[in-house]
Amino acid sequence: MISVTDVGWISVLVGAAVAFGWGFVYFNPRFVGASFQQIHGTKEGASMVPAMLLEALYLLLLSWLVAIFYLLQMENGHVRGIGVIFIATVIVGHLSSAAWTQKPMKAGWIDSGYFLGAVVILVLTQHFSRML
Repeated sequence: MISVTDVGWISVLVGAAVAFGWGFVYFNPRFVGASFQQIHGTKEGASMVPAMLLEALYLLLLSWLVAIFYLLQMENGHVRGIGVIFIATVIVGHLSSAAWTQKPMKAGWIDSGYFLGAVVILVLTQHFSRML
């Protein structure tokens, strides 16, 4: 039986750090950052410390969850479907949030794109850490 603490903590931390770096690339104004700021009305020059700390915690928890899914998949082989349902649920949540806040659906797709990129990074981190 797998415990939630059986994960490779170094791979969890590395995955979260790399996914955090993905955010710097993804939300760069040359990519989707300008659209993100326009849609969400973020203020130029405002302190980003609280947002960055919350994002780091979010990615750490997401990395941990992906590591648990990865361990379950290795042991049971039946978790991919649950992972797909989880990903679909989060994407629909982003789209629903955009709809409820009456923001363009582009906001939901931007947030979903970031989430998908982070999940791909976290899964690859788990995969390659098992190869070492």
